[in-house]
Amino acid sequence: MYRSRLGTDLSNITLDYVSSINDDSEIALYDIVGSQAHTIMLFQNKIITKNDAKKILSSLENMKNEKFDSSSGSEDIHELIESLVIKKAGMASGGKMHTARSRNDQVVLDIRMKIRDDINIICNCLLDTIES
Repeated sequence: MYRSRLGTDLSNITLDYVSSINDDSEIALYDIVGSQAHTIMLFQNKIITKNDAKKILSSLENMKNEKFDSSSGSEDIHELIESLVIKKAGMASGGKMHTARSRNDQVVLDIRMKIRDDINIICNCLLDTIES
């Protein structure tokens, strides 16, 4: 998506250097859930149509149990998920998914959601330890 402006694909060496796709697997689900929430907001604020929202949400929901291919050529999980939504929902609908949303917003939200879940797991482990 972002390198498409260059007109050519990145070399494998460059892609290996800039890619975080192998590290992003732990936040893939959070990126999907965050994109679902953002899509609902876009629809509620009449930025996208109900039909566009349905296509995007359906595509995202179907991805929740998928294993993502880290050799896809995507730089990160955000780009991979967006490209899969566009492939499934079409550019006319899927291309609107990140309207009014920055990459920084995506990354921060995904990491915050992951950390929140990790903290809950740690707290539950501590409670189990205290109770035993």
